[in-house]
Amino acid sequence: MKNKILLLTTIYPSPDMDLMNSTNVCHYFAKEWVKAGYEVQVVFNYPVYAPIVHKFAELLGKRAASVGQSYFITRQIKECKEYEMDGVSIWRAPLYKMVPKVAVRRSTIEHQVNLITSHLTEKSFKPDFIVAHFCYPHLEMIAKLKKLYQAKTAIVNHIQSLPLRKYIGPQYSEYFKEIDIWGYRSKNIKSDFEKQFGVQAHSFMCHSGVPKEYIVNEPRTFSNSITKFIYVGSLIRRKYPLAVLQGITGANHTLKYSLSYVGEGIERKKIEKFLMTADNQIAVRLWGNLSRTAVLQKLDEAECFIMISKGETFGLVYLEAMARGLITIASKGEGMDDIIEDGENGFFCESGNPTFLASVIDRINHLSIEEKQRISANAIETARMFSDEAVAVNYLRAITD
Repeated sequence: MKNKILLLTTIYPSPDMDLMNSTNVCHYFAKEWVKAGYEVQVVFNYPVYAPIVHKFAELLGKRAASVGQSYFITRQIKECKEYEMDGVSIWRAPLYKMVPKVAVRRSTIEHQVNLITSHLTEKSFKPDFIVAHFCYPHLEMIAKLKKLYQAKTAIVNHIQSLPLRKYIGPQYSEYFKEIDIWGYRSKNIKSDFEKQFGVQAHSFMCHSGVPKEYIVNEPRTFSNSITKFIYVGSLIRRKYPLAVLQGITGANHTLKYSLSYVGEGIERKKIEKFLMTADNQIAVRLWGNLSRTAVLQKLDEAECFIMISKGETFGLVYLEAMARGLITIASKGEGMDDIIEDGENGFFCESGNPTFLASVIDRINHLSIEEKQRISANAIETARMFSDEAVAVNYLRAITD
C-alpha cells in the first residue's frame, strides 16, 4: 500500500481560475512525490474575500498584482472543485475572510477542518504525512488534523515576519507542539522565523528545483564582453524591471547592449516611457508572456540574466537561467543567498539599485573569458544540485525519516 501525503496550501494552479501573483511551486513538489510512488492529496484552501475585493482585483488587474505579494483571485468562486494534474489529486475549497492580510475567524478554521476531514473520509484517504505550505492559516488546521490522523506533520514557511501572535493569539505556541518538522524556503526566512519564535528542534531547507531537461552540459562561450541581457518575470513594481534597463544604461558606454524582457505587467508602461524619453542606445525588446519552450529559447540567446527584485521567497527563474549557463545577477538578501556565491556561480546586486547594477555589469566585463566560462560552468553544476527530482527527494527524506 502506498504511503499517503496530504498537502495543504493557499496557492496552487487551477485551470479555471485567473490567478495573480501565483506560483506553481507546490505542484512541482506534489507531482515529484507521485513519481516517487506516494499517493498525494492536495487541499487548496483558496482565499475568498468580500465581493468588492475581487471586483477591485478584476478592475485593476495588473496594477493590483504590482502593489505587492498579495495573492488575488479575480473572481469570487465559492464552489468546491475536485480536479487532477500530473497524477496529483487536488480538492479546492474556499476559505472565507473579508479582506487580505487579516486573521481568518476561528469558526471558519473549524469549518474548514470539518470540510477537509469529510472530503478525506469520502475519498478513504488517511494520511501518513500532513504537510502545509504557508504557516498561516494552516498552523491551527494542521495541529487539529494531526490529532485526528496521528500523522507526521510539517509546515513550510514562505514569508518573513509572520504575525502569528496577532492572528492566533498566545495559543500559537500550543499548536507549535504538534508540528514535527519546519521547512524554510530561504535562509533569510529561517533566520527571521527563529528570531521571532526560537530555533525549532527539527527543520530543513525547502528549495525549489529546476527540471533536469533544462540543464545543459557545457558552459557558455563568451567574447571579451557580455552585452546580451535578459529579464524574465512579471513587470511589477517590487521586481524593478525598469531598474534593470537603467543599470545597463549606466554601464560601460562604449559597448552596444541588448535587453530582452519576457513577461507582462503594469511597469511595462514605465519602460516604454523611458525608451521614448531617454537617450537610450540599448536594443530593447518586450516579448510579453511566452511559452516555457520560447522562454528557454530566449535564455539561450542571451548571455546574462538579471532580476534585482525584493520580496522574493525563492526565485526559480534564477536557477533556470543558471541551468542554461547564463551569468546570473540576483538580489542580495532576497532568497538566493543559499544558492549563489558572489563571483563564483553568479553575482549579487542591491535590490532595485541601477547604479549598483551598472558596477556589477562592469565588474563582470572586466573578467577574462576563462573566468566567465568558469562561472557559467559553476552555475550549471549548482542547477544540477537543485534539479526538481533532487529537491523533491530531499523534501521527502526530511518529512518521512
